Amino acid sequence: MNKIFSLLFIAGIAAGIYYLITPQPFPSSVFQNTDKSDKYYTLLNSKHNAVIWSSANNEMAQDRNAEMRDLMRYNHYDRSYLYIADIDDGTANCRNGSKKCIAHWIRKNCDTKYCIYIAETKKVIKVPYKNKDKLIKVLEQYQKK
Repeated sequence: MNKIFSLLFIAGIAAGIYYLITPQPFPSSVFQNTDKSDKYYTLLNSKHNAVIWSSANNEMAQDRNAEMRDLMRYNHYDRSYLYIADIDDGTANCRNGSKKCIAHWIRKNCDTKYCIYIAETKKVIKVPYKNKDKLIKVLEQYQKK
């Protein structure tokens, strides 16, 4: 009986790791509720992958933005990825009033993680801020050469 629980536990951990690395579908409701005049509309129709994150407008956000810009330039990811730092300025309004547009999705899903948007498949990978090794691994894997 203990072997079964051990196997289930290991399988659960493996599934969790797989889930974290595997791109997840981007919500179709975000596409449907984002108007051409909404902030970041062009991201949804771009052919470029993107690194996205969101934060309140404070000193920590400014530091993270500078750090990410340096990482993107140093590793030449800025040649393959759009970079969006959504530092909250209070303008995340959906034109249709639904709160389901891209700006609201970014604020809700990318506030403690980097969201890597894979344009070709319309999927996203979320990487915790503190896991730079995983971030670099994902960026390398999906970098268009």
